[in-house]
Amino acid sequence: MASFTLQKVIRDNEEDKNSQASRPRNTMAFTAMAFVFFAVSAALTLGGIIWYLEQPFSVKGYYGMGVFCTIMASFTLQKVIRDNEEDKRQSGRMEAIVD
Repeated sequence: MASFTLQKVIRDNEEDKNSQASRPRNTMAFTAMAFVFFAVSAALTLGGIIWYLEQPFSVKGYYGMGVFCTIMASFTLQKVIRDNEEDKRQSGRMEAIVD
């Protein structure tokens, strides 16, 4: 959840910088919550693997890489879903113009 929210905040803020149209932005509270929640959840997960998992370093590294890959996959999945939805809306507008 945290990585999806963080990705949304970053992308929305970048779109607002490049857009001439006015649209509601994320509030500072929501932006701060997204960054803090992401950092805390990642730190707790990795901290649990490093300090409380009583396994060899190779096993800890495997789990750590699994967490990293999960975070990266969630960023990618969120981007793909959002891009697909934007493409659907854009193609709907183009069909309306052609008709």
